[in-house]
Amino acid sequence: MMIKTDFYTLTPYQNLLHIKTYFSWDERVVTEYVHDLSGLVQHHYQGKFWAVIHDATNYTLSTPRAEQMLVDFVTSKNTGSITHHALVTGPAALNKWQADNVMKGVTAYACKNFERFDDALQWLNSAGYDMVDPC
Repeated sequence: MMIKTDFYTLTPYQNLLHIKTYFSWDERVVTEYVHDLSGLVQHHYQGKFWAVIHDATNYTLSTPRAEQMLVDFVTSKNTGSITHHALVTGPAALNKWQADNVMKGVTAYACKNFERFDDALQWLNSAGYDMVDPC
């Protein structure tokens, strides 16, 4: 049950959610994203441990209000029983900076930024998460 929009793609696997984000976001996009993501998490990951691999290499800056909405979401209890979040920013310093701003308040699960997707996936594989058996 993949969700695909112009701004993001959400692909659930048995214990890992693959997120790809694109372009610049405003409050409308974040609202839609949080709604879609929350529904998907509730449907696929309720009551079990899971992780995220988030490819943000094609994502650009959000508006300040949209960024704060993302911060509020990732630090809330709406993320369920997530244990790991691997965020792939690529080499762009601006992507790394905004990713750090959004994820700095997360304490409920392990977060790590990566330049390369393969390194992020390897980190998650070592914790028992993989992109096998899409839902």
